[in-house]
Amino acid sequence: MPVWGGGGSSFAEESTGALWVAGAGGAARFDFETWSWRRHRFTNSSMISYFVEAISFGPTGEVYLNGNAAPGMGGFNVFDGSDWVGVNDFNYGFGPAWGLPSDDASALCIRSNGNVAIIPTGQSVFDWDGFGYSPLIPDGYGPRRVVEDGLGRL
Repeated sequence: MPVWGGGGSSFAEESTGALWVAGAGGAARFDFETWSWRRHRFTNSSMISYFVEAISFGPTGEVYLNGNAAPGMGGFNVFDGSDWVGVNDFNYGFGPAWGLPSDDASALCIRSNGNVAIIPTGQSVFDWDGFGYSPLIPDGYGPRRVVEDGLGRL
């Protein structure tokens, strides 16, 4: 049951059982109760990317998606169930600043402490606490994905 022609490169299940699919063209949520899709993309929800490769969920149900706004803009998106917030350097104060020297986030995951582990493309892993970033792995390793295990290790 394809949502769009670009297909999905990432899949994640909410605690409610709803399924998120993301890839070229944005992201979509399938609700098994209503048996329907809701598609989210740049043109209808202000997401900052057409090419979503990472999905993660916050402790209170927020959806985090990686993003690539445009050259020099960088960032990721946070969806609270009704509104999208862009974490980027050009959000006019409506969200946190991106603040990292990369055009996009290639991977991210929500940590057990509520922080976001994030990999800006071509860089290392950073920990975002909602206000600023701390490096977790020295530059030069170039990881592509990030996950946390049950002991809080990346």
